[in-house]
Amino acid sequence: MIPKIIYQTWKTQNLPPQVKKIQSKMMKINPGYDHSIYTDSQMEDFISSNFDKEIKETFFRINHIVSRADFWRYLILYKNGGVYLDIDSEIVKPLDQMISEEDKGIMTAEKNKDLYVQWALAFEKGHPILEATINKIIENINSGLYKNDVHSLTVKPYSYALEKITQKYSLNINWDDIKENTNNLYEFGESNLRIFGIDYMGFINFKHKHNHTLRYRKKGVQTDPHWTITEKDSDIYT
Repeated sequence: MIPKIIYQTWKTQNLPPQVKKIQSKMMKINPGYDHSIYTDSQMEDFISSNFDKEIKETFFRINHIVSRADFWRYLILYKNGGVYLDIDSEIVKPLDQMISEEDKGIMTAEKNKDLYVQWALAFEKGHPILEATINKIIENINSGLYKNDVHSLTVKPYSYALEKITQKYSLNINWDDIKENTNNLYEFGESNLRIFGIDYMGFINFKHKHNHTLRYRKKGVQTDPHWTITEKDSDIYT
């Protein structure tokens, strides 16, 4: 069973009032869930306290906060299980209507062909999709790949992991079919995976209406670069 806890991360736990209101509403419709927000330093502490040398060294080689947060979200769910949600996204329907007791992992298609959403995740601990994602990121960094491309370094490995599992277990999974369907449950090995159509079929919104307050003092005027650094930056990792 996927643990009933929602993880998020941001530079501080002192969020704008509008965002707090959205989170309060989110938790009100999910009363059985706990909620935890990790700051940048708390992410570092979690990795230092819970993982082996290889994973710790990989994490601390990453200089770019977006890629660090990507890696951390896979790692915390691999370690603990639960739900991850971007701080500027929102859950708008009860998760108990989306996640069944039998589910061990949840994925959903992106609008972009052959890609799958990682701004919201739901897995039990130790899920093979997360393991394959983590291993691919480590491989990318050890191979010196994608130093200037956040998306290829830490986002695409999630979709790659599904492709790998699909091939390993000869599953009939392809994006063109999935995007048209409400949901399908796939069993493999000792695990399973439920895959929804585009963007969680309305259960979770990619951007809430106050997402700009997390990065700007007012719309259109950038005042805080946290998480707004270009994804084509240089030296994402050392």
